[in-house]
Amino acid sequence: MLNKYLTLSLLFLTLCILACKKDKSTDYANVVFPHKLYVTGVTQKGTIRVYTANGEITDMALKNKFIGKDSTYFNLAYQPSDTSSMTFIDRDTAMFSSSTLKYAVTKNITQFLFTSKFRSPLNKSDFIYNLLKYHDPAPASINGAVIEGEVRVGYGDYNNLSFSRLSYKIVSSSSFQNVFQYKSSAGALFNEFNSSVITQLKTNDTLAIQEAAVVLKSR
Repeated sequence: MLNKYLTLSLLFLTLCILACKKDKSTDYANVVFPHKLYVTGVTQKGTIRVYTANGEITDMALKNKFIGKDSTYFNLAYQPSDTSSMTFIDRDTAMFSSSTLKYAVTKNITQFLFTSKFRSPLNKSDFIYNLLKYHDPAPASINGAVIEGEVRVGYGDYNNLSFSRLSYKIVSSSSFQNVFQYKSSAGALFNEFNSSVITQLKTNDTLAIQEAAVVLKSR
């Protein structure tokens, strides 16, 4: 009976090893580095969504009025930066277009996280920080200040990648002792929407977001 269980265990272990080897060999074994991918299109994942502390605004006219002069960021033809192409220098490092800034590549099955090697101080209470789903997996600290690199998210393999793109606009206003304050921020990032940020909206806050996918392929 012991031999039977031992045989089954060895068989299971062998199958696991073979499966891992197969996944590894089909992943990047046939890729010659440096390896370049080019943008082939942008796909919209959904309509523009607008939220306030009281809930979601569904009236399209009100949405368009809120977006206003920042509509460029919600145009599918708009790119957050010079990202007409990207290059895998090796399996663990990448660069985008003509930029010399390097990104560390972390792969988990079909998900790729690209973390900028340039880090800067951040405020974790900042709304834009909390708007994003993915952050630097290995933040550092300098003189007590937390520093992180920008994170970009993609799905696929070393030949075909679909980058998540998040367009946003946040407006907040308040008054204190007859002093009126108005803050507005808009942009687009290669990251995903953290829906829990909706619960952080305060009175007079309005948030608009739109998700899309930027597709890159090798030639």
